[in-house]
Amino acid sequence: MGLARVRQDLGSSFAGLLGTARVIQAGGYNYVFGPDSQWRPNQDDAVTGQLLHSVSREPDQPDVTPDWHGQRLSGAAMTLKWSHSTRTWDWLLEYDDFSDAFRAEDGFIPQVGYRNGRWDSGYTLYPTGFFSRLRPLFGGNYTVDRDGELISRRAFPGVGFQGQGNIRGELDYNLEAVRINGTTLSTRRLV
Repeated sequence: MGLARVRQDLGSSFAGLLGTARVIQAGGYNYVFGPDSQWRPNQDDAVTGQLLHSVSREPDQPDVTPDWHGQRLSGAAMTLKWSHSTRTWDWLLEYDDFSDAFRAEDGFIPQVGYRNGRWDSGYTLYPTGFFSRLRPLFGGNYTVDRDGELISRRAFPGVGFQGQGNIRGELDYNLEAVRINGTTLSTRRLV
């Protein structure tokens, strides 16, 4: 196993390259490489991105699982995030795109073959009294497979709070849907 990362700070921004390598028993391997960066045009905004490519060979062990028959895979992954934060306003826009054949054996990628958009925004108030911070918010995500079919979606209004005695929490009303075996199941719940 090998991990390497090179990073160059550019003021409050940075640019970098990363790579991982793993040799797997029964003839398998996984190599991941690509650039990552963060651009901070001002103190309130950060745009972070990563573009990775993987080259893999699955182990040749069909006795363990039928999916392991020594096939070669090559795929790409991209993440892009813009966050904005001031004392009162904040928002986050995020997009992820993982091809079906992308593999990251040394990373934390539990699923591939999807595209996901995520958003979150809020406005923070600083009242006096029991609550020291209230943040009305709205957020959600929309995830599809590589053919554009829904995997899941969620939208939620809510409120975050912080108060005396170090009490902290968030209350959201989720409007959710998930597609299972071609059927979309919807639900609404308080979280």
